[in-house]
Formats: sequence, C-alpha cells, structure tokens
Amino acid sequence: MKTKTSILLFPLTVMLASCGCIDIGQEQKAELSPAEASAAIAKDFPKRLKNYESDYNFFNIGKKASRFKQKFEKLPTGSAKFKVEQPRDADGVVVKATDFGLNESREDCGEVIKKALEHCKKVGASRLEIPKGVYKFFDKSGILVEGFKDFTIEGNGSTFIFRRYSEFKDNKLYIPEGSVESSFLVRNCERIKLCNFIMDWDWATDPLASVIKVINNHVDKKGVSYFDVEFVGYKHYPLYKKPMRVKVITALNEKLDGFVREKGKLSQGYYGTGNGHYGSKNEWLSPNTARIYPAIKPENLPLLKHYEFEFSKSKNHVHSELCKPGHVMRLMHYYYGKNAFNLDSNTHITLSDIHIAGTRGMGIVVLGTQKYMLFERVKIEPLKGDFPPRPCAVTADAVHFKSSAGYAKFIDCEFTLNEDDFFNFHDVGGYAKVGSHGNLTFINAGGTKYFGVKEGDEIDLYAADYTPLNYRAKIKWIKWNIAGLEKPLPFPQGTEFYIQNPNYSTGNIILKGCKFKNCSGRGIMQAGNITIENCLFENLIRAPLRIQRAFSPKEWSEGYACKNIVVRKCTFKDSVSSAVIYGMHNQIFMGSRRYDSGYTLNKEEVVSNVLIEKNKFENNAGTSLFTFWTKDVIFRNNTITLSENLNEHNKSYDGSFLIEDSDNVYIVNNTFKTNGKPVGAFVKKANCNNVVIEGNRLK
Repeated sequence: MKTKTSILLFPLTVMLASCGCIDIGQEQKAELSPAEASAAIAKDFPKRLKNYESDYNFFNIGKKASRFKQKFEKLPTGSAKFKVEQPRDADGVVVKATDFGLNESREDCGEVIKKALEHCKKVGASRLEIPKGVYKFFDKSGILVEGFKDFTIEGNGSTFIFRRYSEFKDNKLYIPEGSVESSFLVRNCERIKLCNFIMDWDWATDPLASVIKVINNHVDKKGVSYFDVEFVGYKHYPLYKKPMRVKVITALNEKLDGFVREKGKLSQGYYGTGNGHYGSKNEWLSPNTARIYPAIKPENLPLLKHYEFEFSKSKNHVHSELCKPGHVMRLMHYYYGKNAFNLDSNTHITLSDIHIAGTRGMGIVVLGTQKYMLFERVKIEPLKGDFPPRPCAVTADAVHFKSSAGYAKFIDCEFTLNEDDFFNFHDVGGYAKVGSHGNLTFINAGGTKYFGVKEGDEIDLYAADYTPLNYRAKIKWIKWNIAGLEKPLPFPQGTEFYIQNPNYSTGNIILKGCKFKNCSGRGIMQAGNITIENCLFENLIRAPLRIQRAFSPKEWSEGYACKNIVVRKCTFKDSVSSAVIYGMHNQIFMGSRRYDSGYTLNKEEVVSNVLIEKNKFENNAGTSLFTFWTKDVIFRNNTITLSENLNEHNKSYDGSFLIEDSDNVYIVNNTFKTNGKPVGAFVKKANCNNVVIEGNRLK
C-alpha cells in the first residue's frame, strides 16, 4: 500500500496542515478551533482516554479540505466468486409425505417425515413433497436429514409448528441417545435443498417470550423490590400456575416491533441465559398478571452457579425502579436451546424461501466442515396477526457459524427481533500451554470439548500474539483438558498458545441485499474474505458491525485472522449501540477483542486489508469507526449524517474516529452532515504508523 503521511512524525499543528485534512485559514474562521473541537468531542470519552491531549493526535474535520487523490496499488477484493450447486436429477423419483400418514390433525409429524425420508433414501428419490398445510411437530426428537445426495425437501408454503421440551440432569441439558437436538439436523449431504416453508413454535402452549406491560412497581431499598406486569393480549397466559422463566427483559417501542433505549427505562435486564436456569424470582397474581423480583434468585428452582453475578440487591432496586407503570417490554422465557437448523458438514446446501417465525435457541447454526452454502430470501422474524403479539423469532443468535469450510451466500435475507447476535461468523479455537511431560494442557473453560477436537485431528499452534509457529501435529489421545500429540512440542513448559483446527476455514462469506433491523444483538464477523454489500443495519441497540478476532484465555476463543474484507454501499441507520468496547460506543469496531490486558499482537493476524466505502451512516450514536490492533484499513467515500434530535444516548464523539495500535489506516474523502456538531479523528501516538486523515469535508 502506498503511503503519504505518517502522523507520528509531526507535532499537532504542523500535522494538521501538512496532511491536508484541514485548511488552516478556514479553521481560524471556524466557530471552534481544533483544540476546542477536540475537547468537545472528547467530553464523553471513558476514563482510560483522560490523557487524550498528550497521548493522541487529533485531526479536526472542517468544511474545506483538499481531496485525497492518491491511488492504491491493490485494494481488498472481499469474497471470491463461487457457485453453490443445486440438486441434479430434478425429474427423478418424487415421494409424497401424505403417503406416510402426514396430515394436519396429528401431533407427531416429525415421526412421519422420518419414515418418509427413510423411504426416499431407499428408493433414491430426488424430492420429498409436503403439500401446503399446517403441521404439528411435537415429537421429542428433531428431524435428521443425513447422507442424501441431489435431494430436495419441498414445503409448498406449509407451516411447521414445533414444540419440544428439554430434559435436564443435574441442571445440565440431557439429550437422549439417538435423538436430534435441533428441529432440523442436516448432516453429511451433498447438493441438497430445503425450501418454501415456515417454521414456527407452539406459542399457545409454550410461549418463547411475551409482551408485558408494567402495572405497578414497588421499590424498597431496605428490603426486596418488584414490579407487577400484565401479559398483553392474554386473558389467560399459557404458563399460569407453572414455573416461569424470566431470562431477559428489554424495552419495546409503541409499535411493539423494535427496541428502544430511553432514559428512565430498563433497556435490557439479564438474569442468566443458560439452559436449566429460571432467571429471576416471580409469582403469579392472576391468570394474566405476575409479580417479578428482578435479580432475586428463584426459590426451589434450578439455579446455575455460573450466573451468580446476575443477582444482587442493588440490581433488584435499580431494575424495579426503572420498570414504571405503563412501560412495555419484552420478557424472554428462553435463551439458548434447540435451534431451528443445525447444518453439519454438508457440501452445496441451499435454504430458499424459508421463514423462521419462532424457535427455541438459534435460527441457523453451521458446524463441522460445512462448505458451499446458499441462503436466499430466508426470513427470521415473528409472524404478525390477530393473536397476542409475538416479540421474538429466535431466542438467541439468528445465524451462528461455529465452524465451517467456508463459501456462504446470504442473498436478500431479513432478520429481526432475535435475541443475542443477528450474525456471528467464526471458527472455534482453543487456548493451551505446554504442561508436564510435554503434553498440551487446555486453559479455556470446557477444554478440548469446547474446542471440538478428537483423537486423530490435526491442530496448528500460534503464539499468544497470533503469529503462526508453523507447527502442526495430530492428537494421539485426550483426557478432559489434556491432549497428547504425535510429536514433541519444541517449546518450554508453560508456553501458551492459541490453537486452530486446519480443517476449519470460515470465510468467503457474501451478505448481499440483506436487512438486519430491530435486532437486540450484534453483527460479528470473525473471518476473512468477506463481502457485505447493499445491506441495511437499522435500529440495532448493540453494535451494528464488529470485525474482530476475539478470545478470553480462560473462557472462549472465537475467530481466526480477519483479512480481505469489503463493506460497500450499506446503510447504518438509527442504531444507538449500547454495547461498549474498551469504553467506547461504535458503529463499526475493528480489531482485537480480548479480556486480558498488557499484550502486544501481530496486527496482520488480527484484522487487516479492509475496505469500507460508499456507505451511509444516519442518525447513529458512537464512533463511525474504532480500530484496535489492525493493519491496512481504508474508510473512504462514506456519508455520515448526525441527528438533529439528540438524546441521552448520543455521544459527544458521534461520527468521529478512534485509531489505536493500527498501521496504514486511511480515512479519506468522506462527507459529514453534522448539524454543527464537531467531528474528527483521535490517533494514538504510540504504536500507530502511517495513519492518513485527508479530504474529509463538512457539508
């Protein structure tokens, strides 16, 4: 990459003039000087940035600036072009599910589909036809679709209603042998297509979530506080007189189709998300009203020790006080769970015109060595109708890649009203050290089980700063969190490593024409060779887009190097970004997300070679871009418009930039419409090289 100006070589006033980012004469006439502008922007900075004047160089963005004219020798290209093959032999044998007893009156349609699939495999059918209807899948086990080649499941616009309870032993999810956890498990298939059906849940018996309206609250700072709620749209709530899970509470807007963050309201309250856990204490007052004691442990119900931190008297008082009469909120009864689709190690799989309207857990989970995927016109959003309002479609991530061999297209998909991330693309990694006798001892919680490796698998070792060590070996044996390798580890005892599975390579991902609207979580990209184009990110109450490599040495490890990424012609709109990263609210965060400190990282192996261009940022809160341990980043020709109607969630640094521990970052030729609010870029003096801020203009 060509370079023009290195900001580390110049003092502030000389740097501002030499880089061409402002016209000195113009700024002297401006209402705010660069020093005044930097002070105004930094007003809401976290404490860690209190020394911004001495530790950071500031670039003010004014009304006149010479356009940046440098041409880049090579730009990021994003995902490779690829084709997902469709099933062949379309005119082959067709099997009708009705021939096996499928009808709308029975409640075990999963068993019927199982028999029909067995017959399809026996006769080598090319398609299973399900006539349009509403079918109940109240079976204990989900549907296994395994080992098919050139096969289609055609739903013809049908609605599949699932109801599947969990079994627990010692507060842990228990999956009976031979049963399928997800509603659909598609595994080891080649050229397979599932299309034209709606997946929903039995809300009438087992609601995933509900809309609640506060009718009373009681705050007793010396005792226990609570608030009373009415279940909107119900005269008799299905869970009345049964133990009720209170996992998460989130404020809703008046239309009940999106989230709000307003002063004096409980934006989000978490009380433990795992399975086998009931969240906060509550009790029934009538068939459609209940009393909730937020952050108070339930009595005589399962409680996971992992969530002890969610319960406290102070949290109980604060949340009860924030839930005032008249407030309308979403109450989540579930979080993680069964999932709608688990897609495991298939090649060339298509999901087309599928609407996930309700499911426990995640919408689509990809794992194993899944390769070549097409998701077209997939909707993850609740149904709308005359029945009581349904405030969620999935109770966790909309799309979650745990591992894959890459090559996935999401075309014209729409996700809304999920819980947790609306997408998270990554490969699971591990963190370990050289133990006694030269074995590998895993440090992260869950050990080898979390990493997903088994005897015979190969692993690659990376230094703790992500630098490749060029060491690959097979695992000979595993005992919980200790693994023996086929060849000696040429490193001293105690040396720590980041570990990757070379069979996993989530990447070559295309998101095109997709809409992510009214989602409660984040869009997380922890992979390389990515194209995000013509997508909408709207009213997202956490972080719209994170391009990151993240891990906690003792808990989880997600994502391999994020390289060659393009974000183009997207709209980021009305997102308040409640998620804080290193003290900052952001529209796009890029870099290392770790829970340890004091480290030095290989920037190229964190996030590198990224192009963000021709996007629109409208009425958002937080920085436009925050980079942290990145290399070769271009943010150009974007339009940033700040809202005229500021509220308590807007930040003094709305629309601005924070650059830390990054090299070769170009923020150039962007247009700002700020309604008089100052904007600029803060660049850390230490460990930043060749950061160029040029050609940016206020309109």
